[in-house]
Amino acid sequence: MRVKNYAQLKDSDEKYVNVEPLTQMRAMKLLYYMQAASLVLRNESLFDEPILAWKMGPIVKSVYNKYNGQWSIVEEGSITDADRADYNLVQKGPEIRDIVNTIYDYYGQRSASDLMEQTHHEKLWQDTPINQVIKNEVIKDYFKNIFLKAD
Repeated sequence: MRVKNYAQLKDSDEKYVNVEPLTQMRAMKLLYYMQAASLVLRNESLFDEPILAWKMGPIVKSVYNKYNGQWSIVEEGSITDADRADYNLVQKGPEIRDIVNTIYDYYGQRSASDLMEQTHHEKLWQDTPINQVIKNEVIKDYFKNIFLKAD
């Protein structure tokens, strides 16, 4: 997400004129939806770390810890060769690439507060106690009709 957002910010093409830097909160919500799509469409986790229900919505703790205190997680010079290599690796696998790109393209232009509000309206988040893990089985069950309808 960071590499794609960075490229969009640097692109002078008119279709990216309103692109905002990726924030930590927006990244958390996108990871949540990417994980949900992967669980439904691939029957596999996109990543191993659990998603927690925090006051501001779903989070991935290691990502939160890495970017804690930063508003934008895409700064000038913050994209490394390792980041680009990871991005290229994801882009080579069609199933994962399609999930990541589709979710990013669909939800990625929404503001962090819009995404937070959306997650707060989902029964899945409402039913999970604050600071507890949102179990993958529950995520998959909740989103199975949502993501399969889109096909």
